[in-house]
Amino acid sequence: TLVEFPYSSNSENPRELILLALKYEHAEGVPRDNEKAAILYCKAAKMGNADAQFFLGWMYANGRGDLEMTI
Repeated sequence: TLVEFPYSSNSENPRELILLALKYEHAEGVPRDNEKAAILYCKAAKMGNADAQFFLGWMYANGRGDLEMTI
């Protein structure tokens, strides 16, 4: 079942971007989409969010998402 979330990928709030990215990375209420998760983590990381930087690095280290295109 797909679920609507109160935040979007257009948000300027890095915490909201991370929460949405986690949903895509772990297929929680949305189809799994590692590329979309990486893009959202990258956007939050560019805002200086350390959690997003960690999650993006973890995805890179584990070969998830198309990080060459994202970074």
